[in-house]
Amino acid sequence: MGKSSEALGYYHETLALLKKTEQNYILINCLAGMGQAYFFLGQLDSANYYFDQHIRMDKDFKYPDILLESTRLSYLVQKQKGNASAALAMHELYLRAKDSIYNDDSRKAMLKSQYKYEYDKKALLDSLKSETEKNAIVVVRSKNIRCIKLHQTKRWKLKNRLAQIWSQKNLL
Repeated sequence: MGKSSEALGYYHETLALLKKTEQNYILINCLAGMGQAYFFLGQLDSANYYFDQHIRMDKDFKYPDILLESTRLSYLVQKQKGNASAALAMHELYLRAKDSIYNDDSRKAMLKSQYKYEYDKKALLDSLKSETEKNAIVVVRSKNIRCIKLHQTKRWKLKNRLAQIWSQKNLL
């Protein structure tokens, strides 16, 4: 309890400073923290006030990770106060925040696998291109070797034929 009271002092100082700025993420985080501190101190009305402030500011679910905990605790506040309809509304918001996080994680996983697929595809194409270039070089070299061997064979035959002609000419 002592730490929650101390934390509230810091939160109030931070809140006073943040109201002068446009730092929504930090402000929303501060409001959520204040609601949590009041909740753990058992001051449910104050906790509810700061949770409501936080939820109103983050109505577009820009920060579902923070909203998840605030709506869960706000649900518990409403449940303890006996406000069934408000508790149900907080529970539904909690589920939407949870789904939002899950969908975001799923989207990130899908993008990651898509990027991996594209990278692997490019790597395969590059290796195939490299392999094709190597094969082309081998084919060109083998053709050159065949041409050289053919040329050498023709030269050898021509040399032998000339040697035969010279040996016949010398015999006559």
